Amino acid sequence: RCTIHWSRLAAFSEVFHKPRIRDSLFVKDGQYSTCAGELAAFDLAVDLIASQAGAYIAQEVCRHATVEGQRSGSNRQTGPSGLAFAGVSDKLAMAMRIMEENVEIPLSMGDVAHQVGISRRQLERLFATHIGYPPARHYLRIRIDHAKRLIEGTRMPIIDIAVACGFMSASHFAKCFRIINGFSPQQCRTMVPVWVGPGLG
Repeated sequence: RCTIHWSRLAAFSEVFHKPRIRDSLFVKDGQYSTCAGELAAFDLAVDLIASQAGAYIAQEVCRHATVEGQRSGSNRQTGPSGLAFAGVSDKLAMAMRIMEENVEIPLSMGDVAHQVGISRRQLERLFATHIGYPPARHYLRIRIDHAKRLIEGTRMPIIDIAVACGFMSASHFAKCFRIINGFSPQQCRTMVPVWVGPGLG
């Protein structure tokens, strides 16, 4: 089991199938530990301190570093896009989470509504009220954002990325990608900064 920074999570999952990737701050699996980088490295260090020197010392380290407290490795790096709406509408947050978990084989809006436990019309009203556009549009953006991360983070052919994001043809994928981003998938790949390096795969 392992983790990696959320911006490379999609690329890593597509290219390497054997590791069990987690969207976590850090993962300890036997003698190996991995973290999502940046602040998650601090969280892993504090966890190691707690396991060796005790919770009190770990808390003192957090206090000295002006950090509120120790975070668990199982905490998600990237809260689902619906997290901001959890207090406003749990049904809306759940619908967004379901969409994020079903990118490669997209669900119909009826299926999403059914899993949430509301009617399709209620789902459409929730999105109109809180998001300002239809649920299908939000779902498309989730899939295109996923595709963009794959384009930037892997060397996968564009057609393979299209399929991995639930599109049946490269032309339909390219059209949707351009609508959301204002440029083509091919242009997106050429725009990746040199310092990022070649994608995985």
